[in-house]
Amino acid sequence: MKGHVARGYDRLIPLCAALFAMLLLNACASTGPSAEALLAPVRGTTTTGRVAFVQRDDGVHVEGYVAGLAPVVHDFLIHEKGDCSASDGSRSSGLPLPATDAYGNAKLVAVLRGLTLQGEKSIVGKEVFVRAAPHTPVACGVIIKR
Repeated sequence: MKGHVARGYDRLIPLCAALFAMLLLNACASTGPSAEALLAPVRGTTTTGRVAFVQRDDGVHVEGYVAGLAPVVHDFLIHEKGDCSASDGSRSSGLPLPATDAYGNAKLVAVLRGLTLQGEKSIVGKEVFVRAAPHTPVACGVIIKR
C-alpha cells in the first residue's frame, strides 16, 4: 500500500507546482496594463502554460509557467501574427527558457524593453510560442488584455 501512496504523490507534485505558479503569477500583477496568454499544445504535444504580461516604466514584465516539456532546449517567442493555427513559429527568434525541472516544468521571468501593452508597439493580439530546438513549436497562445 505504501508504494501506491507514493505514486499518487508523484502525480500530485506537478499539479501543485502548476497551481502555485498560477497563484504566484496572479499575485505579481501591478497596477499597470496587463495581459496574458494561455498556452495550448500544438502538433500532438502535451505542453501547456500561462504567461502574464504587466506594463511598467522599464518595459513589459513577463512571468510564465510552462508544463509538459521534454528534456531538450526550448525557447519562448512572440510572433507578429495573432493566429496559432496559421504559423509554425519558425521565423522568429526568442528568449531561451530555463532548463526544465524533473517534471518537465519551466518558469520564465523577463523584461521586454521597447515593447508595450498598448499603442504602436503593443504585443496584445500577437502569438506566444514555446518552441523546441530546432524550430518545432510545442505550445502556442494569443496575448489578450486582462
